[in-house]
Amino acid sequence: MWWLASFIPKRAGMSACGYCVNSCRCERQRDGLRVSLMLYRLRKLAAFFSYFRYARKRWLWPQRSEVMIFDACGEELLRDYLRDCSIEVLPVRGESINVPVMLASLFVGGNRSEAYFDVYIRRVRPRLIVTFIDNTLAFYRLSSRHAGVKTMFIQNGWRGYHADVFEQLDALGEDTGALAVDYMLCFGPAIGRLYQRYIKGDVVAIGALRNNRHLRSAAREAGCLAYVSQWRGEGLQLAGQMYSQEELIGSVDRCIVGFLADYARANGKRVSIIPRTPEGSAERQEEAQYFATILGDPWSVLEYRTPGSSYMALDAAEVVVGVDSTLVYEAIARGTRTAIFSIRGAMMGVQGFGYGWPATCPPDGPFWTNTPAHERFAAVLNYLFAISDDDWRKELHSVAFEELMVFDPCNALLKQTLAQALAPRASNQTLEVAKK
Repeated sequence: MWWLASFIPKRAGMSACGYCVNSCRCERQRDGLRVSLMLYRLRKLAAFFSYFRYARKRWLWPQRSEVMIFDACGEELLRDYLRDCSIEVLPVRGESINVPVMLASLFVGGNRSEAYFDVYIRRVRPRLIVTFIDNTLAFYRLSSRHAGVKTMFIQNGWRGYHADVFEQLDALGEDTGALAVDYMLCFGPAIGRLYQRYIKGDVVAIGALRNNRHLRSAAREAGCLAYVSQWRGEGLQLAGQMYSQEELIGSVDRCIVGFLADYARANGKRVSIIPRTPEGSAERQEEAQYFATILGDPWSVLEYRTPGSSYMALDAAEVVVGVDSTLVYEAIARGTRTAIFSIRGAMMGVQGFGYGWPATCPPDGPFWTNTPAHERFAAVLNYLFAISDDDWRKELHSVAFEELMVFDPCNALLKQTLAQALAPRASNQTLEVAKK
């Protein structure tokens, strides 16, 4: 495709290189670079037109509002706590595009996405920008460009290192100095301290918003041993290496679920799966076939046809078992006796998957182990089936579980922090009691 270079104008003085014996070869290299740059720009233009074609169009300017929700994911959850405020939503995943904002952003220099966000924010003029997606670098950069607007993120999932935000933050190196979020609402103090290594701002440990919303409602079923599924149909790249679905999920599930089936038969318990995928979906059919290969037919699903089904399942189980999902930590926070067999890192040879990361925790504890050993699994389960509820609460206190995740029924701390963020500047008092 070298001939495309003839259609690209050359800058004056670039016909030959005084430091190169073969000026023709040098010129061809320049032509190749120009062609590569042109093709790169054409691909970006094609991607933009594809995005513009399929995104829903909004033809009116966004309305001036007190609160802007950055990223529509979790919008309905957030609206429940902002009912007295005017709200504008900034979708960032291609669901819709505001045409006047997009056109105006073409006249703003710099990164195209940032220009679009900036025009949107200046048009809305919010007092607070809040997001339920805590692991996006673009959000951390907003405060440096909009100093008069407060920002807040709410952690929505258990964080790891590889293939997650902290690997991205480390890749920035010294460029994290401009990252700031006024309020970082985290599961617990431990993850908050890690965020503060990279991002300026205050941490408020509120636990998991969804978990806090659902108070205990299901009666405990004696002998129910529930496993939290993290099934996915594909692999994932971690630490620069591609791991297959079998390496990432399958080998871990077979090690644990196969053991649970044997343990249940030997001890008069019954194993149920708390599924990851929605009932009736194509993904649920795949997930069901997957567990049938491990447990055989028939096997039991623990779920309810109501909102908050997963939390009701956690409450119904006598003992919950999981690996490293958000749901197993939520189970402990809400008081369910839970075993965490965080063996994924050991089985794949990847750091950062142990119990309690990023807190420094021993590899084995009364209700967890990072070691794929059935004797350790059995010891943990025997302990959990024998312990009383009072002793369980004391155990959680003794290992400082609230460092990892707090439980705040009805999200009182979230409500207080929102009220603080939206208060007039003169009466804006710091919630010292909530800060960790």
